[in-house]
Amino acid sequence: MILPHVTPGRTTLDDPAVAEVLAEHCADEFSAVDDRMRVALVELQLRARLGGFADAFPEAHARLLVRDGGLVGYAIVDSRDTSIHLVDLVVRPAFRRTGAATALLGELTTEADSSDRDLTLSVTPGSPAERLYAAHGFARVEDAAPDALHVGMRRAAASVPPLREDIR
Repeated sequence: MILPHVTPGRTTLDDPAVAEVLAEHCADEFSAVDDRMRVALVELQLRARLGGFADAFPEAHARLLVRDGGLVGYAIVDSRDTSIHLVDLVVRPAFRRTGAATALLGELTTEADSSDRDLTLSVTPGSPAERLYAAHGFARVEDAAPDALHVGMRRAAASVPPLREDIR
């Protein structure tokens, strides 16, 4: 199996590729409703989520997950001085459980460790995503209230000495 890779560089939250993946994700979530209603709900989700992320994280950028030249998913990342915050991670339904999220988390943990920064994120308590993040070293930063929609998680930086200039 060929694992997805994260495209080099960064793109903006208004990149059509980001909207394409999110629209497919939302359509899958709303599959039980009729087509006309699903289209309206997906459009509302696109505007609310991407607009909300842009407002809350104005410096955030998107990273695209690609396999064999095809778009698999995206991550919205906000790099800060002391931490890297994973704002959103979405994988197309057909590519879930194929290593796409793991590939991205591997890149982010390497980046965080090499710059001595923590990784942070917010996730729905008890979700498959929370179990994935826990398997990659994230721990809850607080106990979730019984009615909490999201809980913060953190992976502490593993101090990795920078490469010496003479061996780069």
